[in-house]
Amino acid sequence: MSPRTLFLSRLIGLYCILVALSMITRRQATLESVTALLHDPSMIFIVGVITLAAGLAMILAHNIWSGVRWR
Repeated sequence: MSPRTLFLSRLIGLYCILVALSMITRRQATLESVTALLHDPSMIFIVGVITLAAGLAMILAHNIWSGVRWR
């Protein structure tokens, strides 16, 4: 695996663990935040744009398809 692949896997894994722990320890605040987000279409759009930008940046920075066989 390339060093970039290992870096991204560690970064995303650590991020997911930290967010999950935060959501577990602050359950009520998480529920209130998600509920407020779902009732505000402009915030849903902003979160979607940020998520899309992060995903595209990850794909562009890590566009390695060699050695993969799709069956």
